[in-house]
Amino acid sequence: MEGIEEIEEVADYADTKCVEVMPGLFISGSKAAYDFKQLQSLKIRLIINCAADVCVNRFLGQFEYMSYFAKDSQSENI
Repeated sequence: MEGIEEIEEVADYADTKCVEVMPGLFISGSKAAYDFKQLQSLKIRLIINCAADVCVNRFLGQFEYMSYFAKDSQSENI
């Protein structure tokens, strides 16, 4: 069971924090995408929303958005 708890901890972290995967490119979950102070502190200007059908673009006018309606399924052609 310890492995499952570790996975859940990492998933929760990734949902709440923007993780820099290469200089200037961050990935996060919805909670981080709704954290205005965090986005601003990282000098993020463009947000690519890949789940636009379930996550609204909360800060229109503050950030530039590109929205995609990808589904979390094996049949999704990404």
